[in-house]
Parts: sequence; C-alpha cells; structure tokens
Amino acid sequence: MMKRRNRMKFYFQIFLCAACLLFCACAAPVQTQEDLPAPPAAQSTHKQPATPMPGPKKTTQPDIPDHTEDLAQEAVVVREGDTLELHIIPQLVEAFSMTESEIKEVLEAAKSKLISSETQGFRRMEGIIVPGSYYTEGKTLNENVELWITHAEARYDTLESKIAKQNRLLASERLVLASIIEWECIGAPFEIETSAVLQNRLGKNARLGCCSTLEYAAGYSRPFMTTADTKISSTYNTYKIRGLPPGPICVTGTAALEAAMAETSDFDLYYFFYDYARGTMQFFNEYRDFKEAANASKELFLKTFPDIGRHDKIDRRSLFGNY
Repeated sequence: MMKRRNRMKFYFQIFLCAACLLFCACAAPVQTQEDLPAPPAAQSTHKQPATPMPGPKKTTQPDIPDHTEDLAQEAVVVREGDTLELHIIPQLVEAFSMTESEIKEVLEAAKSKLISSETQGFRRMEGIIVPGSYYTEGKTLNENVELWITHAEARYDTLESKIAKQNRLLASERLVLASIIEWECIGAPFEIETSAVLQNRLGKNARLGCCSTLEYAAGYSRPFMTTADTKISSTYNTYKIRGLPPGPICVTGTAALEAAMAETSDFDLYYFFYDYARGTMQFFNEYRDFKEAANASKELFLKTFPDIGRHDKIDRRSLFGNY
C-alpha cells in the first residue's frame, strides 16, 4: 500500500513539472512584426505621403452591379489598369464572335461627356468601362457599349456630387488624369499625392513626364524606361507633349477618379517615383532631392531583383501590381 502511495506521489510530481514547463513555454515572448528591423529610410528630405502604406486594392467596386453570380463563357472581366488592346478587346472577340476590326469599329462610335473630342478611333472607349464583370449574352456589342457608358457616367456623377472642392478640369480631362494616376499607382495606393504632382504640373503648363503614358504609347513596360523610349513620337508621350494626352490610358478605379476630380491642397509636390524594392512611392518638392533618391532606388532595385534587368520589358502589373 505504501509503495502504491509513493508511486502516485511520484507521478503527481512529474505532472506538476510538466505543467510548469508548458506554462513557461506559452508565456515566452514571441517576435512580432514590430520586433523586426525597419527597412532603411529614403536618403532624401522629401514630403511623407499622407495616405497609408500600401495594402491590397479592392478590384470589385461597390458602386457597380455585381454579375459574378451568373458568369458564363461570355463574361467580360474588366480590371483597374486594363487597356482595350491588351486586355478587353480580346475578350470581346471571344464573347461576340466578331473580328478585332469589327469590335474597334463599334467602339469608335462611342459618345459620352467622358470622351474627349480629341480621342480618335476605338480608343474613344479607352478607360470608360467601370471595373467589374459583365455578362454579355443576349445583348449586342452596341447595347453593351451603351450600358458601359451609362455605368461610367453614373459613377462619375455619384462621385462628383460627394466632392466639396473640385478642380476646374472637364469631365473628359478628369478621366484622362485618373487613368494616369491609376497606372502610376499600380503598385502603391498614393492617388492623392500623385494627383497633386500632376495637377501642379498642369497648372504650370509643364510636361507631365509620366512613364505610364510613355508605356501606353510604346506598348510595353520596363522597370526604368530608356532615353530612346522618351523620344517615341506619340500624342500620348507626355515626355514630348505638354498637358494631358488626348485620352485615357487604362481602366480606372474609384480612388483614382476621386483624386482626379478633387482640387489639390498641396501645391509644393512636383516630382515622384515608384520605389520597387520598398513597394511604395516617394514624393518631392525639389528636383535635387528627387534625383538623389531616384538614383539610390535604382541601385537598390538591381540588388533586390538581380534577375530583372532595369531595361527589360516586363509585365509591371503582374510583377509589382498591388492587386
């Protein structure tokens, strides 16, 4: 009997020791994100963005119909940053069993207050379609175009009614500006600051000098466009023309359009670039600070992405897009 009690006492002591060890292990400090070393700060004295650090963008807009429940083979999916030629027209060819030239002929006839008279050909529908998924069966392409324009104008009117201080740009000009903002912010959501830079440049009748418009004109993207690229002859090349290009360069989300409508309150911002390695954007008042930080960013890019040449042709949205 005594031996049995001793054995029970021994097992109970072992149980207590094990429980203590388990408690100590659970109470030990865990390394959180805050414990990790912060990324190096930019080597320049520039204005910090007012918007939050990058987070996932929402690709489904709350102010348009959701057709996802009845999607079929004829569905046309439109995302922020899409262009007619690369992303949308190929879907229309499949959905309507029409040739590319037939599709473009229909798009060329589009009319809306959001379309500038300077926009020619099928590009009249560039940037007009609101992001979303559209079921096209049972309607002609012409009917769908009318529907897309109706949705686009409704979104525009809704947003315009909510913005207290608006700039003096026309509706069509705002859409062009929004499309540039959209593509420039493809990797980080700093639409307000980007709009400020572009509006400040427009106010001084300066060249926008945007790689986004240059990429649209060229038909390809690089991490860093070359000097030869900037000499491309196109009305969409804002390294050569002054002011806005004749039409939008891509599909725009709500945040970009809101930023393009509102009057800027920051009249000092004049330069910016996207920092690939840090996944954010940097904004500057002075060219000297901008140039210094941009050069440092290029060097960091080469170290961070050794398999991507700085002048390689890439799918920028796929590699660095915030979607």
